[in-house]
Amino acid sequence: MFESRLFLYDLVLDIVIEVATNVASGNNDLDAQFWPSEGGLIWTTKGVHTGAIPTIFLRPIENAIHDDLLFSAGFMPDWE
Repeated sequence: MFESRLFLYDLVLDIVIEVATNVASGNNDLDAQFWPSEGGLIWTTKGVHTGAIPTIFLRPIENAIHDDLLFSAGFMPDWE
């Protein structure tokens, strides 16, 4: 994969919306999940090169300004 991104599907309006993360060119957004309250997203960002260190980000749905870095060297975030 090269530069995969996150998308939301609005069932009511029947449209697909790209989640504008602050991912650098050449990186992938992967393993996205909603918070338990469905008020935000948590996902993994990883480079496409071998040995790339994945990072976990989160963002409330209403805050499109920046992504909050939770930690590095992690994968497949889960709230459980």
